Amino acid sequence: MRRYLMIGWLVLGASIPALRVSAQDSVIVINPDAPVDQASERPGLPPGLIQHLLAFYNDSATTRLEGEVVLPRGARMTGPVAVLRGPVVIAGEVAGPLVVINGDLRIKATGVVRGDILVVGGSFLADSGSVRDGSTDQVAQAAPVIRNGSGLLEVHVRRQGILDFGGAQRSFQTGQVRTTLFLSSGGTYNRVEGLPVTLGPRFDWQAGVHTTARLDLQAIVRTAGDPTDLREDVGYIASTEWNLGARKRHAIGFGLRASQTVASIEDQPLSRSEDGWAALLLRRDYRDYYINEGVGGYFFSHFGPDFRLELGARSERQRSVHTATAWSLFRSDQTWRPNPLIDDGRYNTIGIGFEFDDRNQDRRPSAGWWVRGRVEHSSSRNVAPLSLAAAIRGSIPTDGSYAFSRFWFDARMYDRLTPDMRLNVRILGDGWLGGDPLPVQQRVALGGPDVLPGYDFRAVNCAAGGYSDPATPALCDRMLAAQVELRSRVHLGLLWHYRDKDHPDLDRAFGLSEADLVVFTDAGNAWLSGSGPGRVPNDRIPAFREWKADVGVGIDAGSIGAYLAKGFTSGQPVQFIVRLQQRF
Repeated sequence: MRRYLMIGWLVLGASIPALRVSAQDSVIVINPDAPVDQASERPGLPPGLIQHLLAFYNDSATTRLEGEVVLPRGARMTGPVAVLRGPVVIAGEVAGPLVVINGDLRIKATGVVRGDILVVGGSFLADSGSVRDGSTDQVAQAAPVIRNGSGLLEVHVRRQGILDFGGAQRSFQTGQVRTTLFLSSGGTYNRVEGLPVTLGPRFDWQAGVHTTARLDLQAIVRTAGDPTDLREDVGYIASTEWNLGARKRHAIGFGLRASQTVASIEDQPLSRSEDGWAALLLRRDYRDYYINEGVGGYFFSHFGPDFRLELGARSERQRSVHTATAWSLFRSDQTWRPNPLIDDGRYNTIGIGFEFDDRNQDRRPSAGWWVRGRVEHSSSRNVAPLSLAAAIRGSIPTDGSYAFSRFWFDARMYDRLTPDMRLNVRILGDGWLGGDPLPVQQRVALGGPDVLPGYDFRAVNCAAGGYSDPATPALCDRMLAAQVELRSRVHLGLLWHYRDKDHPDLDRAFGLSEADLVVFTDAGNAWLSGSGPGRVPNDRIPAFREWKADVGVGIDAGSIGAYLAKGFTSGQPVQFIVRLQQRF
């Protein structure tokens, strides 16, 4: 029975019961950083298209509609028609051009549109038998527009997050080469480096109509002192990438990279940026780190605008790094959690990765899929393994034959159910695939404010057999988790208007106009793989009755959100989390 209840909670979600709230570290979050090898540029809509939308919608001759629109069979609309948000279903006749902004359009078999059709920020479907006399254009990415108090459309300028900040840069053009000099935060604040400051030049070369090249030369200055004198105070990144072909459609290219950086052991429970703010403000660092120095190269190909495939190889020297004398605003009298030791050595890695991304926008998507994954095989002829309990890990060979494989995937689906309601689903997995046991820097855990917020940090870390380490390292071979959330837009209208003394003709406003009410549920587990007590066979996953699961509710105002989450485990207190980004 418990198994079926857990599955039901995972699919449907639930609200939090009235239980006691424990004092937990609030997590301050800023926009997450995608992994370097998975990041991709998604340019905004062309300014000309945005201006066309504004002009079309705001024209006095246009019939303006908002929200769900259904034109039944036999009904007829004339003149230009613009619909904001949708969805739109046409079974009758539209005599004139039709524009749908940030919504879906379906023309049924009896539907007729006698004019040009433009769909921006939504899907388009025309049933067999439908009639379209004009052109049809579709742009998947959402338009950054909003209705003002007069009912007209205007550009919606994204407010910066509470803690957003950037660096300084200066660009100039010489022939076909654009040079940019920059000074910025090269990473995120952490207990090993402090705030890494990046400076250097970037060169962009337009070598041909469809050929571009980029060269990055960066120095990374680490601001926190190292009490062991084993960590270099300056790191570096030197990289180049060449793109050949029509960008983001059928482009191919390659890249090379040499670097000496402080790398994090796993990408969750928080993104690099949000973990940095937790460390800077609250003296809570939710990641672990090691020095990674080496060279690598990769080849990539785009298959259409949404799918990218990448092959890569690299050789890296990885070594342990200790906690530095990093400063924090609060709790400065407390001791940092130690940074765990890793299995030092030189690792050679080959891998293949992919990314499919047809979301309508990056920051707060309401439609589309974002699926990423990679498989890697690593080997080492020079490894110095840590001594771990046999219940956690078997012995690592030191005769030059050490080799292992690892997988990682993250699949996210965003669906707009109504103009004000969205359903988001995420499934992610990580861990050992085959070969010898994973080194410490490749192992995983579960629990914390992101994937499983109803539980404490690394509540599942596979520290079996009485193993105790104040660093609380991630020691599991595999993890699998799922997240489901239902978001409903709430219109608050808490805006205060004022006149700008420098521009008295402009009516400015501040406050909160709308927010998302979020109901969510999460479930997952992390485990040791193989045969023996406390392990799960390699070809299986743990039974659902052994998974951790939680439910929660919160309010997300875009730049800040507050959530309550409760784990199903008996005696688990309600956790309170503050975030400055969407959960996923």
